[in-house]
Amino acid sequence: MEKQTMTTEGVDAMQKELYTFPDAMLQDQADQITNDFRGWLIENFTLDDKQVNYLSGLEDNFISYCGSVTGTAVRARLPIGLDYPSPPSRPFSSKYIKVDNNVTLPDPSHPESATGSLSFLITYILS
Repeated sequence: MEKQTMTTEGVDAMQKELYTFPDAMLQDQADQITNDFRGWLIENFTLDDKQVNYLSGLEDNFISYCGSVTGTAVRARLPIGLDYPSPPSRPFSSKYIKVDNNVTLPDPSHPESATGSLSFLITYILS
């Protein structure tokens, strides 16, 4: 796969490419996302040093949750969005990631049967 930028457009392009994969290849990608979300992001997106450091500093439990819900969404070929505005021009104290998980899994033994959508929303807290 071609590396994408970590932008709304880059996530859209990655999703379009992933969803052209045959089921077995897509399931392999979903497994990688679920099992090593950080590693998968670093391998598949062009990230600058600040982004890699930020990603590395996120809590393991949060990363595990994001990997799980993203892997489920990919398995079912559900829409995944990213709202990642440019950082504000004035100083900010932190960046906040909100996960809008609208994925429903009616039959856990068939993750491809999931419905709904998943969105990641980035917000900056101004100083």
